[in-house]
Amino acid sequence: MQCELHPEKKAVAVCMGCSKSLCEDCKVIYNGKNICKDCEQKLIEMSNNSRSNNRNSNSDSIEDIIEELANRASSGKKQLEQLIKDEGLDEGFKKILDNTNIRIFGLMENFEDKITKKERFPGYLICDECNGYYELQKGESLEDFESCECGGSLIFKKKLDG
Repeated sequence: MQCELHPEKKAVAVCMGCSKSLCEDCKVIYNGKNICKDCEQKLIEMSNNSRSNNRNSNSDSIEDIIEELANRASSGKKQLEQLIKDEGLDEGFKKILDNTNIRIFGLMENFEDKITKKERFPGYLICDECNGYYELQKGESLEDFESCECGGSLIFKKKLDG
């Protein structure tokens, strides 16, 4: 989406007052909201008028002002949705979500593999004399064995070196 006043520039915001698309040069932040310079001037004038006039002398009722603000917000929302669609941001969010899901599933599979391998291959006992080894079976541990058949001491290792 392009700026309404500068068609050669990309819009970076939508005015909360009149729903115009705004480039960085046209955007004004007023009370934390993005607005155009025209709406900023109107707000300043309204603020000055409300200070100098009695509240009851305003031509618009509060209901009218609320309705106008709701209409402007709805229009701004539609323009923001169009901006997201035009810039492909929804595809970007989808890619981020897909990549996150892939990474989570990958981590879960890796974790499941480690648990499965731990259950299937809890480790090895290696003799310090003859260098013979025994693959521990599920439920077995070093404490289940006293020594190697040759009489050497057994050392526990997770993996065989080599």
